[in-house]
Amino acid sequence: MAGGSWLGALVSGFISDILGRKKAIMIAAIIWLVPRRILTRKKKALLTFAARCIGSTITCASQNIGMLIVGRLINGISYGSSFIEGPAAFRVPWGLQMIPAIILFAGMIFLPESPRWLARKDRWEDCHNVLTLVHGKGDRTAPFVLRELQEIREMCEFERNNADVTYLELLKPNMINRTHIGVFTQIWS
Repeated sequence: MAGGSWLGALVSGFISDILGRKKAIMIAAIIWLVPRRILTRKKKALLTFAARCIGSTITCASQNIGMLIVGRLINGISYGSSFIEGPAAFRVPWGLQMIPAIILFAGMIFLPESPRWLARKDRWEDCHNVLTLVHGKGDRTAPFVLRELQEIREMCEFERNNADVTYLELLKPNMINRTHIGVFTQIWS
């Protein structure tokens, strides 16, 4: 599972940059269902291992705290299922883990795409529309909307000016401590 989490953490940013956070989370929710289905049906150890790796990859890739909170609720259900006799004691909780993914997918349908992703793709009008919807209550000239739009413009300009920076910069002596903190925070969380 740790390997799956590592892979999910490694690729999630790239996937979100390409597809947008909304689509990346929706795809992660769909893929989350596949190993849950395998875990509730198959009895072979290799398939169980593969399903758990896929599931942990998607958990990291989804970058969603809500899904993890619901996971805590399912842990309580798992404890209750420990009193069931036979294989149903672990298959029921694995099957119940599909419910948060279905709720997440359905909820994401109604949410707009991230305004920052839209801005990075030079879709400024859509970005402004989302900010107006979320923060402006329909007023495109609301001060908060305009301030947020300006911040996003500055962020995009900063990213374009620093596009030549690579991940190897993280291994330089002045950044290595920060890199270690980030890596070990990910490992321990």
